[in-house]
Amino acid sequence: MDTIPQLTRTPTDVFIWSQGEADRRDVTKIGGLPYRAADRPWPIDVNGNPMTFVAQISFLDSRAVVPDLPGDILLLFNRAYRQGPEYELYWGDGPLLEWVTVTETPLVSDIGVPSAQAHIMPCVGSIYSTWDYSESGDNKLPPPIKYLRVVEGTKIGGICPNEDEWTIAHESLPGKFLCSLGSVSPPIHNSYPFLNVVKPIAWGTWRTAHALLIGDVGLIEIYMTDGGELRWAMFTH
Repeated sequence: MDTIPQLTRTPTDVFIWSQGEADRRDVTKIGGLPYRAADRPWPIDVNGNPMTFVAQISFLDSRAVVPDLPGDILLLFNRAYRQGPEYELYWGDGPLLEWVTVTETPLVSDIGVPSAQAHIMPCVGSIYSTWDYSESGDNKLPPPIKYLRVVEGTKIGGICPNEDEWTIAHESLPGKFLCSLGSVSPPIHNSYPFLNVVKPIAWGTWRTAHALLIGDVGLIEIYMTDGGELRWAMFTH
């Protein structure tokens, strides 16, 4: 009988999605309204057009798995372009990353969000605290364990899932892996494709749902240097 090599585990907070807008604004979420001050100018792209709010990752409940941070919530915006009557995300430039701190400041409302936005299905994340596992020395893990070794999805801390397979990298990536934002691609033909959705979702419904896709069901991975500077890389299947 094969023995399983000794593994080193790294804590990580993984996010499992519910469909719909969040009741609170200071949580990890995709789409909808960001946690952002109402009087702060909206980000624009290189052409002077308003960017689309894609997602935010809240570190408020994950202080144990990350270093000291310059903010509480990391917002991700991205360039969008008109495709027929709608807007689509263009990932070639990568995301704009912006820190915010949770305060009592009035937050932006629907009225304050520019209309030229790519529509993204809102989702809210629930934390599941677990571990990523490193191989010990040169030992190789047998399947299926090796496929479960490092969580690939939206998470804080842990191990970068695709560090050797980046499709697009933003310069060099010194520092420590901070978090990742994954595409929303649940098993729609099974029960509970989302935490709050009991029944399977028909393909005809899903194909027009505008779920977040990064490339071809890929990931954006974010590193932070000791000086607090952020670097990103993109992995697409």
